[in-house]
Amino acid sequence: MTTYQNPQSVPAYPNPQYPTYPTNQNPSNGYAGAQQYQANRNSPIIYIHPNEPNRAENAQEPSFMRTDKNERKDFIKKVYALLTIQLAITTIFAGITVAVKPLRDGLILTYPLFWVCIFISIVLLIALFCSRRLSKKYPYNYIALFIFTLLESYIIAFICAYSEPLAVLAAAVMTLSITAGLTIYAWKTKKDFTLMGGLITVLIFSVFWFGIFMIFLYSTFLYLIYAFIVALIFGFYIVYDTQLIAGGRYNELTYDDYVIGALLLYIDIIGLFLIILSLFGNKRS
Repeated sequence: MTTYQNPQSVPAYPNPQYPTYPTNQNPSNGYAGAQQYQANRNSPIIYIHPNEPNRAENAQEPSFMRTDKNERKDFIKKVYALLTIQLAITTIFAGITVAVKPLRDGLILTYPLFWVCIFISIVLLIALFCSRRLSKKYPYNYIALFIFTLLESYIIAFICAYSEPLAVLAAAVMTLSITAGLTIYAWKTKKDFTLMGGLITVLIFSVFWFGIFMIFLYSTFLYLIYAFIVALIFGFYIVYDTQLIAGGRYNELTYDDYVIGALLLYIDIIGLFLIILSLFGNKRS
């Protein structure tokens, strides 16, 4: 708020002893001694603090704003550090499986364990999203995230064991490129994608029923349409979750949601990788 102070006091009403103006004339500059002021649009905003002198906004940023920015930066660093570790573990699992043929052949024989890991990972994922104590309290959140990452890494390695190495490599490179591009777009764009949570929910339910429909009437053409829509949804989710982490939008994650933030992006990237890998259709005999 811009504040001004009149250096001269002006009486609320004119003194009766003052001479009056002629009826056919109007005072041009107000009463004698009064000064007129007009606010300048370029005037600095003044923060009034009771225990310190006034200061302009462009002189020093308020401390609470600096603290908020620092906390958000630390939160973002923590999220992407956890995400990097998750992706590194998954890449190591998948890379070794694809590179070592005896290991690849042996992993295919662990088919029952594959479904057990899927079940446990789903239960753990629900627990992380529903339990505040588990997702936000150290060290339980790190332990749960590490276990979930190991389970998902085994699942990804098992799926990659059924694909040719070149197909896995191509899907990984394409996923990396798409994720990098969407992440940059999410940070740079002024459009708020966090307002579109309802639209994403509708798309997910639509794709779910489309997948149920394909069980009974499967065709290569329908699967290509299905996979393309699913890839779009995962790409949309990468932008959506990135803006939740970056903050400054209508919806955002709180500073103690770093595990949830890393988990969201990890699921988005893994889901995008799997759907792209399925599009190559290059299965190992």
